[in-house]
Amino acid sequence: MQANTTFETRQAFVITSHDIERIWKALEGHGLAVVASVDCADGLVRHFESYAALVSYENPKRTRITGMEIAGRSREPYQRAEISFGRRISLPITVSISGEEQIVSTIRRDTTDALERMRPWYSRIAMLDLAYVWFTVFMISGFLLFVMAPTGSPPAPAVPFVKALKAVALVIAICAAIWFTISGVSWMRNAVFPVRVFAIGDGLNRHQ
Repeated sequence: MQANTTFETRQAFVITSHDIERIWKALEGHGLAVVASVDCADGLVRHFESYAALVSYENPKRTRITGMEIAGRSREPYQRAEISFGRRISLPITVSISGEEQIVSTIRRDTTDALERMRPWYSRIAMLDLAYVWFTVFMISGFLLFVMAPTGSPPAPAVPFVKALKAVALVIAICAAIWFTISGVSWMRNAVFPVRVFAIGDGLNRHQ
């Protein structure tokens, strides 16, 4: 009986040469011809026909790996497996498998186990949507300002132009400070807790 499965995983990952070798050999063990397509920072997509060639890639910073797909196929019997790492922005990992039911089930189980091994301890931090955090902070701050605002006060007199100009400048400065804070926190989170790490070649040194 033929079957297929497709699933997506929202998790950070650190993929090493050992992980690549395990996945590659697992697919080959089911009779699939395996190849890898690698997206690099210089805009090229490099192709590898053996895991030894892939894990030997120097992965320098200028042409560092930004995405990877390991795919296996066979015609007799028809089987296909594609495991994509970091090739989509919102979903770090996507998996698609087709073929004989028992083989699909086995590859799915082995792939799920492999992905779990790649999950770093900080995965929840890396995948947390900071928009919800900032929204909560601003909502609480706005509520506190509303509660602390005086009530029943007489109408305020007209504000002089110079004072109004200073108030506008203060608001702009506060907005700029908020923007830099949000950008700084996002940058620091991405630098310290990266979602996608290809720890092979020079990438392993950068990760360490």
